[in-house]
Amino acid sequence: MTPDYSARRARLLASLGVPEDTTVYVTNPVDVRWLTGFTGVTSSSGQAVVGAVAHLLITDNRYTERALADCPDIEVYIPPRPPMGSLLSRLAAAGGRRVLVDESVATVAGLRRLQEAASEHGISVEAAALPLPQLRMDKDEHEIAALRRACELSDAALEKALKHLHIGMTEKQFAFILETAMVELGADGRAFESIVAAGPHSAIPHHSPTDRPIERGDLLKVDFGALADGYHADETRTFVIGEAADWQVEIHAAVEAAQRTGREALRAGVSLGEVDAAVRAVLSDTGHLEGFIHGLGHGVGLQIHEEPFFAPNGAGILAAGNAVTIEPGVYLPGKGGVRIEDTLVVRQSDAESLTTTPRGLRVLC
Repeated sequence: MTPDYSARRARLLASLGVPEDTTVYVTNPVDVRWLTGFTGVTSSSGQAVVGAVAHLLITDNRYTERALADCPDIEVYIPPRPPMGSLLSRLAAAGGRRVLVDESVATVAGLRRLQEAASEHGISVEAAALPLPQLRMDKDEHEIAALRRACELSDAALEKALKHLHIGMTEKQFAFILETAMVELGADGRAFESIVAAGPHSAIPHHSPTDRPIERGDLLKVDFGALADGYHADETRTFVIGEAADWQVEIHAAVEAAQRTGREALRAGVSLGEVDAAVRAVLSDTGHLEGFIHGLGHGVGLQIHEEPFFAPNGAGILAAGNAVTIEPGVYLPGKGGVRIEDTLVVRQSDAESLTTTPRGLRVLC
C-alpha cells in the first residue's frame, strides 16, 4: 500500500486557497516526509516546494538515490550552488511570485535572509500559519497500518521482555531488554526513551530509568512504544511485583475504570473536552482526581506527540481517522503511581485500540 502523496499536497494547497503564482516552502522534517515520502529528511537534508508552478523535493547529492527511491511521484531537485538562489531563480522562471513559509518554523533572521534573496528574483516571501499539523490528524489507511504494526510490535515486545523480569533487575536493565526486544521483533527502533519506573519512582510521570533495583511490593510502570515505518506507538501498563497491597489495587482500579471510560467515549463528532470530562468524572468519583496531574492524551503518528491534544474544555472535534492516546494516571508522591495508556484510532461510532495488552492489574515475579 503506497500513500497518495500528491493528494496530500493537493489538500495543503486547497486548505490555503492560494493562487497559481504562490508556492509553499516546507522545511519541517515531519511535514516534508508526510508530503513527499522522503525518509532521509532532516532539518538540513530535505525541504519541499508545493505549488502550481512546481512540486519539488529538495535535497543534495548525499541523498539522491534514497530520494529517487522514496519519492517517485515528485521531482527530486538537487539545486546547484548557491542552492537557495538556484531554487528562487527556477521558481521565478516558472511564474512563481510569492512564497509562503511556516511561521512556526521560520526564525526572524532566516525569514529576513530569504526575503532579501527572493526580492532579487521578483518574489515576495511571507510567513504563514500552515495547517499541516491539522491535516496530519486525518490518518489514511497506510498510516493506520503503520501505527497498527508499531503497536503490535510493542505488545509483543512487552510480553517478551516480561519473561526476563526478575526481582533485583534494575530499571535500566529492563528498559534495555524491552527496547532490544522491539528491534529483535522487527521495529525500526524505539518511539521514544522508555519509561521504566519502579516503587516510588512510579509516582513520577516522566521518570528516566535508573539503577534502582525492582523490588517485591513495587508498582512497576512501563511507558514505551515501537517505531515502524516512521510511525510511533505509545503504550503504558502498570504491574505489581509480588503480592499487591490494598492501596495499589485501589488506585489501579480507579485508573483502569477511568481509562476504559475514555476509550469508550471516543467516536467521530465528540469534542476533546467531552472525553476529558468523562475521564475526570470517574477519577473524581473515586477520590483520585487530585492525583491526575498531566494531560489525558494526544495525537500520535509521525510524531510521538502531535495534534490533537486533550484538555479540559477542549473545543476540538474528533473525526474518524484520528489517532490518539488515552492515558489517565494517579500518582501518590513518595509512594507510587499508576498509568494505563493505549494508542487508538477514532472510528465513526467508536474507537479501535491498536494496543491490546491486557489492562488489568497483573502480579509479576
